[in-house]
Amino acid sequence: MWSGKARSAKLTSEDLVRLREAAAASHNPCLGTIVALLVETRLRVEELLTARWEQIDLAGRTWTIYRPDGTLDRMSFSPGVASILRQIERTDGCPYVIANPRTGKPFRSITRSWEAARQKAGLVHLSLYELQHLCH
Repeated sequence: MWSGKARSAKLTSEDLVRLREAAAASHNPCLGTIVALLVETRLRVEELLTARWEQIDLAGRTWTIYRPDGTLDRMSFSPGVASILRQIERTDGCPYVIANPRTGKPFRSITRSWEAARQKAGLVHLSLYELQHLCH
């Protein structure tokens, strides 16, 4: 359970491979992409799950983040993040970067699929929220 305090998680490259493989094999077809983007961007889970395509400039590799306090941040992202984003299948009329395929809306929760993936990867100590603080 996340305590609200950011711990500096340290995972080996093997841990990250197992985590990404477990997430990609999840019953949630979006979990692999979610985990990859959380690790690579350091976004908060809620920021990613509610992100809209209008916030992203792929050509300029910038992402506008709407913070809960009403402020905006512009984040530059790597070519690797751009590649992940380009691989996401977009649905006509759906503004969300990561949309639940059944509803076309943001996921309300990914807890069950996350729990299963981290168990499968043998990383039971790792919180979903710690992905934004990974030091690798």
